[in-house]
Amino acid sequence: MPSFNLWAPELQLKPSPVVGVMSIALTLLALATLLFLPLQGFLLFMLAGLIVVAAVLVMLERVFLVSDSAITRVYYRDKVWWLKTRNGVEYPATLQPDSVVSPWFVLLNFSLDKTAESTPENLVKKTGLLKLNAISRRRRSVLILPDGLHNQLDSGDISPANIENFRRLRVFLRFGKGR
Repeated sequence: MPSFNLWAPELQLKPSPVVGVMSIALTLLALATLLFLPLQGFLLFMLAGLIVVAAVLVMLERVFLVSDSAITRVYYRDKVWWLKTRNGVEYPATLQPDSVVSPWFVLLNFSLDKTAESTPENLVKKTGLLKLNAISRRRRSVLILPDGLHNQLDSGDISPANIENFRRLRVFLRFGKGR
């Protein structure tokens, strides 16, 4: 019986300009929507401030990948998904069935495995995060577009290698054993 060596995802993520533009557009849309709500001045400014603060936090972690808790690497090894954050902490994770695979993007929804490595107490010790933050992070999502994959010969554009890795990821998720 022939043995097949199935490609396993090992993805190094980088900031995606497309996700950045979409995030800015959605933030501006949310701010524009506030103008049509019948709210008093103070409440309007408070909501606008909350939207801007949330947008900045999301962009630091999910778009620019500069937050310590930003996921910068996703890989599948020995039938286990692993997520690596910018500060070097690796989490074993389980890919959830509600993940989305489309021709334009891949949205991977993970739940962090409850191992000794990823208990809230150990996360606080390793990352210095507040206990509330560590507990609330049992579920993580990673949005991947072709321009968000790092390539060794990266010129800043969407290279053929990025498109090929993105295609392989989609095939692996649809037909491979990663789900």
